[in-house]
Formats: sequence, structure tokens, C-alpha cells
Amino acid sequence: VQHCYRQGTPTNFWDEFSHNGQRLCFTKIVQRLSERRKDEDQATAEQARAEYGADFLSFFSYKKNGVSHIKTKPSDIVKMYRLLKGISGVDSDGED
Repeated sequence: VQHCYRQGTPTNFWDEFSHNGQRLCFTKIVQRLSERRKDEDQATAEQARAEYGADFLSFFSYKKNGVSHIKTKPSDIVKMYRLLKGISGVDSDGED
């Protein structure tokens, strides 16, 4: 929330996070930001799949108990994609 607030002006922030002239509560703001992040992660994961094509399995898999598994969660794919590209997440939650 803080990162989003600081990206623009307070007016821009409240224009986006208000409804019928009333400012949304913190919980609603977090819910909207979470949905935005999920949408962005989905789009980036699709981009990674398209970009890596047949090599996707090589770069976006992990081993568990000796068995290879393909990453399927968009957030996990995005973390690996950013790592591979040397991209620091602009909206990073510090878990990258």
C-alpha cells in the first residue's frame, strides 16, 4: 500500500482507491492491490511461457524427493523469471 501511495500523488492514489467519493478502508485497498498483483503475475507468467517455449521446463521446474515438477503458480514463475532476467520487482514484497 505504501509503495503504491508513494508512486504518484495522494490525489491520484485516492482517485483510484475511492468509491462514490468515499475513501476505501485499508482492507479493501489491500484486496484491490492483491487482485492487481495476481493479474500482473498471470500476464508475466504467460509471457515467460511464450518466451521460453520448449525450454520452459528446464528453467521453471524444481525437484522434490527426486521427482521433477513444473512450476505452475504464476507467482512462483514470476519470481524465477525476474531472477533469470535480473529484474528486481518494482512492487517487490521482499520475498524474491
